[in-house]
Amino acid sequence: MEKYFEELIIDYLTGNLSDPDIARFLEFVQSDERHRRRFEELSRLYAQSLIPRFETDKKARYREAERRIAASRRRPSLWRIAGWMRVAAALLVGIVVGAASLFVLRLDAEPGLCEVTVPAGARSQIMLPDSSLVWLNAGSKLIYASDFGRKDRQVRLEGEGYFEVARNVGCPFTVRTDVLDVTVLGTSFNVQAYADARTVEVDLLKGRVEVAAADGRRLSLLPDRQARFDRTSGLFESHPAVTALAADWINGRLSFVNTPFREILDKLQRHFNVRIEVSSEKAAHESFSGSIDLRLSLDEILRYIDVDRKYTWTTTDGTLRLSDRN
Repeated sequence: MEKYFEELIIDYLTGNLSDPDIARFLEFVQSDERHRRRFEELSRLYAQSLIPRFETDKKARYREAERRIAASRRRPSLWRIAGWMRVAAALLVGIVVGAASLFVLRLDAEPGLCEVTVPAGARSQIMLPDSSLVWLNAGSKLIYASDFGRKDRQVRLEGEGYFEVARNVGCPFTVRTDVLDVTVLGTSFNVQAYADARTVEVDLLKGRVEVAAADGRRLSLLPDRQARFDRTSGLFESHPAVTALAADWINGRLSFVNTPFREILDKLQRHFNVRIEVSSEKAAHESFSGSIDLRLSLDEILRYIDVDRKYTWTTTDGTLRLSDRN
């Protein structure tokens, strides 16, 4: 029975479970402390087994998960599982999509909470119990209540996430960050709220969202508008934006329009999980526009940006050092 339960977990981890039974699997996992502990253990083991590079095919991921779980098995124990559970999913379905997908799931990180963490150098897609989809970018975290959707639909985001929210007029969906709350009924939007970034940005692709600052200021966004909060100045404003580019990262592209070079380097730093040190005066004054395939290496991307060969860079001990070319 233990092996059967672990097969269910493998199906969950590799995205092979059907959507309609999502809530059932979570209820089963949480029905017993042993279930929950084993599920967390194998989720972590699987996440650690993935190399944060480009996605392999689903069969290969399934075989790797199966191999690692089999290797971790110490002694048999009795798992009482009803037959219908073979088509189960989970409260949160970690569907691996695109390049460099990786997540670590913790159930009840705090009492009553679930937490999904995507480390630097990776990204992942997850499905919430209301069928809303969330893509989490590198170095991001999503936290929500274990009874999500029963009384309300609130999540807390640290980092960057793209949301496709299932419509529910009677139960608004709210994304909370450290400085802004974004409330919707059902729409698609991108939120960038890294703690080390100067600005928090909300880009609306379709529908309508309400964005509220902690001091009570509010903005209502329509498609192709961006709300931006400046942590340094406190400026909170809305302006036109090329919002389609804001979510390009979920398809493995880095797109930018008149974006400061330092901001681009920050994104590359998270995506490639490398520290970038800049000792260039030119870099502080340059902006670029373009769209880059993130399957390229960091060196190839920098050469693509540096078409007029202004810069030079070297990488040692996980740190890339960029300076002006002599």
